Amino acid sequence: MRTNNVAIRSVSEHVKQRMTERSVLVDSVQDAIENPPEIGPVKYDKAGRPSFSVTGLKATLAVNPDTGVIVTCYPTHSRTREKLLEELKENEN
Repeated sequence: MRTNNVAIRSVSEHVKQRMTERSVLVDSVQDAIENPPEIGPVKYDKAGRPSFSVTGLKATLAVNPDTGVIVTCYPTHSRTREKLLEELKENEN
């Protein structure tokens, strides 16, 4: 799988834990990767590690563009989902 021209190579242990804790389904992560309504720019954390966000309708991910590893995920916030759905609807017209 690819997103934002980055091949997704693996999922970190942190993501597996967070998916369980936050009730994020594998299907939601896969949908975000394959059909991302929104992809953010690359940002760097305090340790200098790069990541970009992939916002799906049900899950939001952070992906390291250098390694292709999904480093964290959480459920997409309801307001964000509503905004994305409105934008998708507008783009259909």
